[in-house]
Amino acid sequence: MRLLSCVVGTALTLAMAVAPAAEPDSIFGQQVVNQEMAKHPELALLSLHTVPPGGSQSAIIASSVLAKVGKKSDPDDLVVVQTGKPEVKDMPKRQIFDLLLPLLDKTGTVIGTIVMEVKFSAEKTSEGALQKGATVQTEIRKLVASKDQLFERSPVGPGA
Repeated sequence: MRLLSCVVGTALTLAMAVAPAAEPDSIFGQQVVNQEMAKHPELALLSLHTVPPGGSQSAIIASSVLAKVGKKSDPDDLVVVQTGKPEVKDMPKRQIFDLLLPLLDKTGTVIGTIVMEVKFSAEKTSEGALQKGATVQTEIRKLVASKDQLFERSPVGPGA
């Protein structure tokens, strides 16, 4: 009985550790990331980068890897904000395509960067990975009315 109790307790702890942050008061940006990750199993990672309110530097404001939230954006991650053009890098050692795309609001204004990783098992070419990335980018754009909205705390999920 004691062994069963230990196994159940360990399983519950593990489930809580790997479950996405879906707290009702999480910021809208995190809710968007959680929703997109659930819809797109081909993604290994999804992060949103922008300058937080009152901030002066771009940072990761929402991510499928919660430990990354709050870290400053790398200069490489910000290139697409200036150019407006997506980038893709093949990363064979990690078996992913690393994508950078402009984070757009509903009006098409660039408000940050979307960083995502598409698994090699889901896509074989960088062009195909960019198409998958563009699909996710479009879905996010339809949900985000403004940069400020990304930071709103709400008990309702995206698209509600």
